[in-house]
Amino acid sequence: MRAVNTTEDKVRKAFRLLSRKTEDQREQFYATTVSYYINQIKSEIKRLEKGGIGYGRSIAHYEAQLDKKNVLTLQWLKDAEQEFDAKLNRVASKLVDFGFVTETSEMRIVDVQETHSRGLDFYVTAEDYTTSETEMQFGSFKREYFSLGRAYARLVWVECYEKQSHYRFICTKKKTL
Repeated sequence: MRAVNTTEDKVRKAFRLLSRKTEDQREQFYATTVSYYINQIKSEIKRLEKGGIGYGRSIAHYEAQLDKKNVLTLQWLKDAEQEFDAKLNRVASKLVDFGFVTETSEMRIVDVQETHSRGLDFYVTAEDYTTSETEMQFGSFKREYFSLGRAYARLVWVECYEKQSHYRFICTKKKTL
């Protein structure tokens, strides 16, 4: 196994774990993204039907978009994948900054969306170990585990007026007891 020495290696290690363990959040993020775009098109049609200004676009333009929503959905999903990966990459960088990612550390993702009404949130716990040079256990040197801490990551919806509303991951380290 290759050593995890550089910051980039540590971010990749954390990103791989986050990618594997946040599939439910990814699915929910993708579904929300597609739903958002479809609802935007539908609301534009309703607005134009009520006599709103079309800014150079007609009802027929938006109806044509709805007619090809499956093709557009592929593009929206690609965009959502890139956006979600970028957000996970930022969380991975935070975990590295928190000191959670070392060559021997083990991280666990605890999905809390079932117990919280917010939905897209999870805990990351990290442990590392030292090896005793004198005590043996099961034929090898005994490992003594200690906590590196716990982080709470949540994906929150940010309502914007100047630009498109979007999700933002917020990752905070919780104090250890």
